[in-house]
Formats: sequence, C-alpha cells, structure tokens
Amino acid sequence: IALKLAQILNENGARVVLTRSDDRFVDLYQRTAIAQREGADVFLSIHINANVSRDKNGTSTYYRRDTGDFPPGVDQADNRRLAGAVQSELLRALGRRSLGVLQSNFVVLRTSPVPAALAEVAFVSNPEEEQMLRQETVRAKVAEALAIALNNYFAPNK
Repeated sequence: IALKLAQILNENGARVVLTRSDDRFVDLYQRTAIAQREGADVFLSIHINANVSRDKNGTSTYYRRDTGDFPPGVDQADNRRLAGAVQSELLRALGRRSLGVLQSNFVVLRTSPVPAALAEVAFVSNPEEEQMLRQETVRAKVAEALAIALNNYFAPNK
C-alpha cells in the first residue's frame, strides 16, 4: 500500500520519503527522525491491524493524544484534521465499519515533528478483511484513498 501510495504521490508532483521500502524493521524513533531530517510536511504511518478476536473488524485512524506539549509548528487541530481526512477516505473506499478517529500515544505520533496520523486499514486477523486485503485491487484502492486524503488535507492550505 505504501509503495503504491508513494508512486501515486510522486506521479502527482509530491516529494515522498519512505522510512522503509521493504519489510525490514526501522526503529520507531528513527522513523520520525527521518521525517524531521527530510523536512516532511506530514507523517503518515500505514498499518494493518490484528486482534486475538477474529471477529474484530473495521478501520481506524489515530492522531496524537493531546498532552499540550507539541513541537514548534505542530498544532493538535492539524493532527486531528489529517487523521479525519484519512479515516473519511478509507471508509469511502473500503466501506468497512468505522472504529473512529482516535487519540493515542503511539511513538510515531508523539515524536513526529509535523502533523501525523496512523491508519489501521483493516484487520488481517478477521477472515473477511484478510481476504479483502489479499486483493491487489483493494490495496490499490486504499493507496488511492490515502492520496485523496492527503490532497484534501493540503487543499485548504493552497
């Protein structure tokens, strides 16, 4: 999904920085350090959820828990707006149950030097969603939805 999203964004003139382009592990703190070093405008972390309960399903998007301690230039309203744009487009594209736009203290959210969101697209532990995620067309649809979400996020600022 991330590679397809990067391709879409690059084709539309964006400069995309991936923290990784394969399945190797990159330290969570290093991921946001890369964003800072590269002068990112936003940080989007893309995930596939899992749960011990195979019945759990749906889509959620997270933004930083409001601690009142934000890096210079990062506003909680921007975090919320980015997460809302991502959640809205994922729901439109996938038609899955919404688990909401939620706050969390995930490392990549609380250490991001720029507005950040973490998308949990669907549950690989849920048989129906697992089958859905196996389809290349669905993964491409998710990438397109994320590109639209980012475009919608930046549109008011143009």
